[in-house]
Amino acid sequence: MDILSRIGESLLYFDGGLGTELFRRGLKPGSVPDLLTLDDPDAVSSVYLDYLRAGADIINSNTFGACSERVGHHMEDVINLGVFLARRAVYANRGGFVALDLGPTGRKMEPMGDFTFNEAFDLYSEAVRLGAKAGADLINIETMYDIYEAKAAVMAAKEQTEVPVFVSVNVGDNGKMACGTDLASAGILLESLGADAVGVNCVSPDIGIKAVSLLSGILSVPVSVCPSAGLPRFTDGKASYGLTADAFAEEMEKAALAGAQILGGCCGTTPEHINALKKRTESLTPVPVKEKSAFIVSSGASHTELGQKPCIIGTGIDPRRDREIAACYLSGDTSAAVFSAEKQAKAGAGIIAVRADMKGAEESEILPELVSDIEAACPTPLLIEAANEKSALLALRACRGRPILRTGNIPPEKALGAAAKYGAAVMAAPAGKTPEARIKEGKKILNTAKKLGLKDNAVILEAFLPGDDPETAFRTASLIKSELKVPVAMDMGENAAPELVSRALSSGIDAVFADV
Repeated sequence: MDILSRIGESLLYFDGGLGTELFRRGLKPGSVPDLLTLDDPDAVSSVYLDYLRAGADIINSNTFGACSERVGHHMEDVINLGVFLARRAVYANRGGFVALDLGPTGRKMEPMGDFTFNEAFDLYSEAVRLGAKAGADLINIETMYDIYEAKAAVMAAKEQTEVPVFVSVNVGDNGKMACGTDLASAGILLESLGADAVGVNCVSPDIGIKAVSLLSGILSVPVSVCPSAGLPRFTDGKASYGLTADAFAEEMEKAALAGAQILGGCCGTTPEHINALKKRTESLTPVPVKEKSAFIVSSGASHTELGQKPCIIGTGIDPRRDREIAACYLSGDTSAAVFSAEKQAKAGAGIIAVRADMKGAEESEILPELVSDIEAACPTPLLIEAANEKSALLALRACRGRPILRTGNIPPEKALGAAAKYGAAVMAAPAGKTPEARIKEGKKILNTAKKLGLKDNAVILEAFLPGDDPETAFRTASLIKSELKVPVAMDMGENAAPELVSRALSSGIDAVFADV
């Protein structure tokens, strides 16, 4: 039975801390735990076996730092032997799963650092290919502090392997990753990228419980939680953790009841913690994973959910209408557009439309930079308008969140495929002379989306086409909502009468384009 089939039948259990357990058993402070696999494989194997015998279903290979500089040129050896030893332990235990465990690279991602998305993607691609070839049952990407790095890692795992991908991030007391991304935004993007389970790790149990409650309420995939055994205290260079095995298990029971399907431990947890956890919770019936229909988009910092209230899509970043923005584009400068985005966000825009196609400027160079610069300065999610597929793909790659890609000149199937790859949503305008004809076209778009792996909550349809009379547009909007049951948007142009915009905002239209 594969691991995804197990989820839902009963709670699934990860192991606990591996590095901290190796230090507890005598690894010298300052040593690299991953390299112990090469130096003392028996010591690593004994930890694997102890966790399996304590009740763990999933063993993380001793490869957490395989993508970091600390293992030097030993990545291939560390991964091959780490997975092999875990496989052997599972065989000896007569059951269990092996996860290729991958943590952050330790490098700062653009724009705060000099580590590029492509470099991160290539590094994780090499690691996951090695792990899958060595026999890992799943990829476990954990303790991610930067959502952009997490995006690169998940995309690499999904594109380079066919094994399930679990991913968990680290958040602080404020519910945000170190890069500033709130947990909901991170979860939405990671699920959209195709992660098979999403969660948090290396947090305190109380933060973990709050995270489970939030994620299980918005995600349609299983939720995992692997907290540490409290905060570390250091004495003579050695760390100790305050939560006993029984206290840890008591807290983790709350996490299971809050909606976690996958439980485990991180720093400071031991085989005793995992054994106590399993004994305390194995009789519980997992909270079912339910399909969620909310349409949520995000930036690298925050998110917007359509349907809660009318959403304004700001239209100010358009070089065809703004001479200052156009002049900046011609000199390779995005500052005027970034200023416009900040202004629109303050004025109440829930989503900001961005475009960079104009004569004399290279859209494929400006648009990705524009997306990156706006996300670094403004928390509002983006809607990307590109004149061609190449520019759209580069812009989506640059995004740190889950944007909307407007089809425009891009064939819907191409746009939907790009969205599926990069975890984006799509805004499409079904063609047709009558509202009924547009509904038929809308059904085709939604069917194509499903074939490509997108859910209905990844598609928003436009109801207002150029040349429309208002009644046709509003009739189309009504049918989209009642028959197709997906969000609807209206773009009535830059010269739209204020009363039409007000009518759209007050009549159930989910998103309305407006100059704010």
